[in-house]
Amino acid sequence: MVSSCVSTSSAKRDGGKVQNYGKDGRDILLIFTGSDWSQEAEEFSKNILTESCKTELAKDYAARFIDLLHNPTESERKTAQKNYLLFSEYAVPEVPFVVLQTAERDMYAATVIEADIKTEAQLIEKIKALTAQRTSVVEARKRINTAKGAEKARAIDEFLNTVGNAEAH
Repeated sequence: MVSSCVSTSSAKRDGGKVQNYGKDGRDILLIFTGSDWSQEAEEFSKNILTESCKTELAKDYAARFIDLLHNPTESERKTAQKNYLLFSEYAVPEVPFVVLQTAERDMYAATVIEADIKTEAQLIEKIKALTAQRTSVVEARKRINTAKGAEKARAIDEFLNTVGNAEAH
């Protein structure tokens, strides 16, 4: 399992759509898929990441579902190009892949969804379990915001160590 945790920039991404996620204070959930990459990926997109699953996830997260097609139609090419950039920006190693960020864009979880996830309920449970890593990132960010001088420098260093060592959380 791959897991990382970094703070991302507010740079405009995907025509501003990702940039606006989290504005309502909810954490950001990005799920990367490749629905035509393989039989397993197709089954995940059709049988697990269903519309009802997406609706359920959107209740708790500013959720975005990014599908990168290997063989997009002419009308899908523009979206495929934008999604390719997002796949690159988030260094997606394989699909399905999940990224969780605070509304401030501090990434606290990034992981490949294992093949043993077979139902919507298991996927939702897996995503909710990943939020356990959120607390240490949020607390480290708060220390930066309240510290001054040399203490602020130490808080920044601590924050970078926290977000850079997600595997330990």
